[in-house]
Amino acid sequence: KLWGKIDTDLRAGDVVTISITNNYNTYAFDGQKSVVLANTSWLGGHNPFLGIAYLVTGGLSGLMGVVYIAATIIRPRKFADPALLARQ
Repeated sequence: KLWGKIDTDLRAGDVVTISITNNYNTYAFDGQKSVVLANTSWLGGHNPFLGIAYLVTGGLSGLMGVVYIAATIIRPRKFADPALLARQ
């Protein structure tokens, strides 16, 4: 959960002081609290999963399109054939 944002540029070696209040006790179930500082852009954090998912989905869609076109060229069906609508 994004809690805050640092609007100034940080350099290597800069010290960041964070004050944490224990509003929710995690000792009862041996839990932990942590703080993560991350670089993000207007697109969000660096996570390659979404880009890979788009590429795989696009590749599979393209492959299925090529298979469909090849099947249509190899075995075309008669246009508007009512025999294909009848149940056998």
